[in-house]
Amino acid sequence: MQHKIKFTLLLLFLTTLYSFGQQQQANQRMLVGEWSRTETPYQLKITEALDNGKLEVSYFDPKSITIGKAHWIKNEAILSVYVELMDENNPGYYYKLNYKVERDILVGNYYQPDGELVQTVEFVRTKQ
Repeated sequence: MQHKIKFTLLLLFLTTLYSFGQQQQANQRMLVGEWSRTETPYQLKITEALDNGKLEVSYFDPKSITIGKAHWIKNEAILSVYVELMDENNPGYYYKLNYKVERDILVGNYYQPDGELVQTVEFVRTKQ
């Protein structure tokens, strides 16, 4: 009888641990929403994160900026976003961001077309 209780408790513990891990694991659907860059009025709106890695994105600074490319990738536990701007004022500028599930933020860098770092940035979710 004691073995059954120990086994049941172990099973309950492992189930709880697995459920917690699943909740903490980022998936691409967590990217969908409206995000604001912390030090500016710039906004990133992700309306869809497809299974093939494509993102449906709008970007505003505060006017609408044309998006050249946008995709997501998951490498082990890290969910990353790439958004390239294609506008007359900033053609080829791009963001490389990582989603931080524990803080529900996008953190990363903003680059010039030649790959030179412009600045480190953070986007906070404003709407899901």
